[in-house]
Amino acid sequence: MDPVLRNPQRRRVLAGGAGALAAAGLAAAGTARAAEGAAAPAAAAAPQAKPLPAYAAWKDADSLIVHSANTIETRRSAYGDGVITPLRQLYVRNNLPPPDASVLNDRDAWEVRIEGVKNPRTLRLGELKTLGVATLATVLQCSGNGRGFFPHKPSGTLWQVGAAGCVMWSGIPVRLLAEQLGGVADGLEYMTGTGGEMIPPGIDPATIMV
Repeated sequence: MDPVLRNPQRRRVLAGGAGALAAAGLAAAGTARAAEGAAAPAAAAAPQAKPLPAYAAWKDADSLIVHSANTIETRRSAYGDGVITPLRQLYVRNNLPPPDASVLNDRDAWEVRIEGVKNPRTLRLGELKTLGVATLATVLQCSGNGRGFFPHKPSGTLWQVGAAGCVMWSGIPVRLLAEQLGGVADGLEYMTGTGGEMIPPGIDPATIMV
């Protein structure tokens, strides 16, 4: 299916038409008040939108709400009617600052250590790509999506409805990877992961586990 949004411009046109009608009505009312000698108060200046952080500068700024450098929301009007959310409109939720740009220079060299299997190994991303890649669509969503509507005003980013999207994922299924490494070790029942992010100096990694 073509992931390009097909109708957001139509929605903007409709919204713009409604705004024009409202503006015309307000203008007429303002003229009437002026004729009666009433002074119209100055319109409050609209808050200026925050710019996209440098690492996300390639995204579509008109489709996004920047809450902070690590939290960027998709505007409701930007979803359109497509199934897949284009990456330029997809939200961002980071628990840590983004890695240095140099980390992205050789992605095939990224490593992952697989334990809990009968033949534990460290594999590079380039090698994983040769082991049987599958692609599927699935929803990605921050657990705080909709928090901005909660009446008790919780802490954290006040997401509306844009901390979610449907994206395409490609990689080797964990089941297939475990089989290629001899199968799951005896007695193991669940899996977890530890990231390779650089933790800022002075912070105990155990205090930022998510």
